[in-house]
Amino acid sequence: MINKKALSLLTTIIFILCWNSYVLANTNKGDAIIVRGVMPQNQISQNQSTFDLLVKPSSQQILVVKITNITNQAQTFNTAVTSAKTNINGDAEYVPSNNKLDKSAPFDMSKIARLPKILEIPANSTKQLTIKLDIPDKGWDAVVAGGLSVIQSKAIDIKTEKNLV
Repeated sequence: MINKKALSLLTTIIFILCWNSYVLANTNKGDAIIVRGVMPQNQISQNQSTFDLLVKPSSQQILVVKITNITNQAQTFNTAVTSAKTNINGDAEYVPSNNKLDKSAPFDMSKIARLPKILEIPANSTKQLTIKLDIPDKGWDAVVAGGLSVIQSKAIDIKTEKNLV
């Protein structure tokens, strides 16, 4: 299984997309993609590669992520936004899981995010994934963390692919 490492005036949403300026996913039998967030104007720190946003209640936040297929084959991906959850080891997880959302969380990121569930990317191409977050109207003083998963629908054998980064 491939895991890929989103509210009030004084509140910050941290939406974890990647750890550096991009994520390169490349496995023996799997995807080979680059995922990059396009930082919006309300990004708190322009030096970060993750979304760290100050948003207003009852607003809509548009997030754009560029996903590049660096293989010679078209690929189909399943996408999902999830709330960060704590696993049994006490570590934060930003991927879909059966762990329950903590009761102290103001809302579930997966319930406020709208995005295509399936994304098809031609060989050696880049597509934009647009995520719309409908920010709830009630305010609170909290940080809400979540993640974006981009998981290949069907594995390809990249050992036969050439020109991979």
